[in-house]
Amino acid sequence: MVDEDFTFKLIDENESDYDSLGFKDYISELQEMNVLFEENIDNDFSKDESLKSEFIFLDMTINQLLLISKVVEWFESNNVNFLWSKKQSSKTSGLGEIKTLTYNLSNTLWTIKFLLSKGIDHQAKILFRYFIEQYDILIAIAGDYDFFIKYSERVSNDDPYEDFNEKWYRHIRPKKIKPIIERISNDILNDKRLGKLLKYYKETNYEWLSLYSHGHGLTLQIASLVLDENGEFIENKHCNYDFKIIYTIEKLILHSGFVTIAVIDLLNKFHKLDSYLDTEMRKEWIRKEIIYRSIFMKNMIGLVEKNFE
Repeated sequence: MVDEDFTFKLIDENESDYDSLGFKDYISELQEMNVLFEENIDNDFSKDESLKSEFIFLDMTINQLLLISKVVEWFESNNVNFLWSKKQSSKTSGLGEIKTLTYNLSNTLWTIKFLLSKGIDHQAKILFRYFIEQYDILIAIAGDYDFFIKYSERVSNDDPYEDFNEKWYRHIRPKKIKPIIERISNDILNDKRLGKLLKYYKETNYEWLSLYSHGHGLTLQIASLVLDENGEFIENKHCNYDFKIIYTIEKLILHSGFVTIAVIDLLNKFHKLDSYLDTEMRKEWIRKEIIYRSIFMKNMIGLVEKNFE
């Protein structure tokens, strides 16, 4: 419950000052409107047999992100020097930044998954673009010490907004972070195929998702599609169910799978993460990584081929 000391009553439903204007009828209309909204999203495509496994994989990606957060918390609670803590010039290890980003990414992906399960694709695509940007920062922090220092340092101590605005322009905007991600993929992970796929999906996804973020007219028409009384999508000349939901989920699976595996490889190969973990934590880390990687790689080729059709 919200502490009443920190709130004020914006609207009193029993307000009498507006009786002559039909205030109570207005409140009733608002309640009916909310019922209609809830009925329009009273669907759950994650339960659809044709999409069930796709939503499960998104849950697995969320779980991998939460596991990274759990491991970071273990390092912090056990005072284990990890990540960039061994750099003499580093004032922070980077664990706090990793934990914050993985929590944020898991919440964002869960929200995207929920919106898609309800058929609310436009808002899901806007968050998908944000998800790409935040994951780029996570990869760059884990794989590039210079970027980590620039990301974590304060530019201006007086204005937090100006601080981040300046930092974004200098180091984080797509033009600046793109070569860092490419170098990490090619040089540190030594996986040029992964580098090419990350580059391709980053650029193509960012391009079409930006149309939704900036309100392109056609994207608004696509998003305006509604369900009929039987819960079926009403087809029109602009779009269909396949593009609204299935196409988006497949793109999301490919992108989230590639970047999650990239981060796992960075932590394992570059930072030797599993050598620091105790027996129980190492078992959980390795077990889930094997399952996640195996399922993704087994299905990746088919999804990539489908997306190139």
